[in-house]
Amino acid sequence: MMGRIVPVAGCAAAAALLLLGCAEGEGPHGGDDGGAGQDASVWWPEITEPEPPASPAPPELPRMTPCPEGWREKVDPDDAALVTCDPWPEGGRQDCAEDEAHFPGRPRCERIGPPCPEGEWPAEIPEDARVLYVRAGEPAGGDGTRERPLGRIADAVAAADDGDVIALSKGVFDEEVWIDRAVLLLGACVLETRIAPSGAGPAAVTLRAAAVVRDLQIGGAEVGVEMSGAAVTAVLDSVVVREATGIGVYAYLQARLEATNLVVRETAGDTGYGLYASGALVSLERVVIDRARIRGLMISGGVLTATDLVVSDTKGNGAFGEGLVAVGGAQVALERAVLRGNRTAGVWAFGEGTLLTAVGLLVSNTREQESDGAAGYGIVDFGGARVTLERAALERNHAIGVGVVGEGTELTAADLVISDTQPQEANGMLGGGVEVNRGARVALERVIVKRNHDGGVVVTSEAVLTGTDLVVSDTDERPGDGFGGVGLEAREAAQVALERVVIERNHAIGVVAYDDGVTART
Repeated sequence: MMGRIVPVAGCAAAAALLLLGCAEGEGPHGGDDGGAGQDASVWWPEITEPEPPASPAPPELPRMTPCPEGWREKVDPDDAALVTCDPWPEGGRQDCAEDEAHFPGRPRCERIGPPCPEGEWPAEIPEDARVLYVRAGEPAGGDGTRERPLGRIADAVAAADDGDVIALSKGVFDEEVWIDRAVLLLGACVLETRIAPSGAGPAAVTLRAAAVVRDLQIGGAEVGVEMSGAAVTAVLDSVVVREATGIGVYAYLQARLEATNLVVRETAGDTGYGLYASGALVSLERVVIDRARIRGLMISGGVLTATDLVVSDTKGNGAFGEGLVAVGGAQVALERAVLRGNRTAGVWAFGEGTLLTAVGLLVSNTREQESDGAAGYGIVDFGGARVTLERAALERNHAIGVGVVGEGTELTAADLVISDTQPQEANGMLGGGVEVNRGARVALERVIVKRNHDGGVVVTSEAVLTGTDLVVSDTDERPGDGFGGVGLEAREAAQVALERVVIERNHAIGVVAYDDGVTART
């Protein structure tokens, strides 16, 4: 298509554009003048204006859908094209009864294990195994039959062989249980069968063999369930651990733990962890850890895989209160995991060799430490740990959505939304989306950082950020001093390389890069 004709006045202008000289009185076409009624000093060469450059391709939005089964689509209030996935129904996560839990992707609370039977014994007992019956409060002298049950679990364990079933009646068993053989410890139901020693013993249930614990409730001791040693392959199925004074579930020294439909609630004391694994191999499916005292879930070394996991409302003791902590070279793989309402940090990964991978992750509403009102981070990755995120959302955390710190520390994320990070309540400071510093490296693909405070994305201290399809928008000032509101900031020899990036509607500055050694390329 031809462009419009642009008039150019004067010989000097024509020379500048066409590199043609004009002799006095001579027009560009060789005539002596412009002719009758025409000014010879003005002429109109036919210059075709070039077509404007094509608009750059917009960033591709995060691919958050299709949502996992049972999770619902949630449309961003400012952008109908941005859809994330919510694990809870419209009314949010429900408060559940003592023997219930609300798992991600489920419409309501669900009972843990079978309903309580009309009688005192479990309704379904394996028919192909020898069964030893234990009735809470039964006097000594029984033989383990249903007609003459034993009165203590310890007596049943002593009489059992590998493969036997120890069937517990309804009631409270006031004893510490030590299991050193491969038996099934079976309760009548979670609500009405409870192991709760009244003494100050180290653990309510200690496992030293390939044992299975099912359909009951445990609590009262310093540790709810403790297992250790390579010979231990423990299975917890439909178990509630409540009000342990130290650690709800403790696995260490190469023990193997497989837990399904496990609920750990309200651990207390100075060591109040929900689940603590050290050098163990842990597999979790449909697990809820609520209201732990110090940390919800901690793994030091070893391997953890978890599907449909919830860690929520860890209290802290003035400090701490993290939802999930991975240290010491731990290998962690999460799928459909929710960390909500914890303190200090939702996820904390630290140390060389520590690897954490999460697919379908929601970290939200992380609160500050009680002691000083600081922190409240969504994810902290530092000290050489490596974190990989896929289809993750970080919402309404405090201080920083994602912080990546230290030489050798890496974070890779695809399909990530970081939104609505809030300043610290104590001083109104921080509230940024992504912060990368001290030589850490971050690679982003299809990422949106929006409605945060202070700095949307901040890269400092020789850190490296690469990104494709990045949107940073609507960063607000920090209320503590009225400053901030920067979309992208690079300083102190930071290196930034971005492709297909939009930075818009930030409060103060879209992009700022300063200090010697900074490299920014788009």
